[in-house]
Amino acid sequence: MKNKKQTAVQWLVEQIKSDQNQKALSAWEWMQVIKQAKAMEKEQISEAYRIGVEEDVYNNPLKTGEQYYNETFKSENNGK
Repeated sequence: MKNKKQTAVQWLVEQIKSDQNQKALSAWEWMQVIKQAKAMEKEQISEAYRIGVEEDVYNNPLKTGEQYYNETFKSENNGK
């Protein structure tokens, strides 16, 4: 099986769960975590667009957004 990537939301959920098991982050630290999650999301959207324009339009024009998501992010370990 291919190594699946982690969505920005999945990463953020992990940070929240981790914080519940450790010390509580300060408001400033949470702002940094949120800023990082937003940057990850922007990068993921840009990459999906690039792949759609540069690669899949020619190689697999019938691939849907859901197919791309499932192939890139979804795995048995991280659910929907």
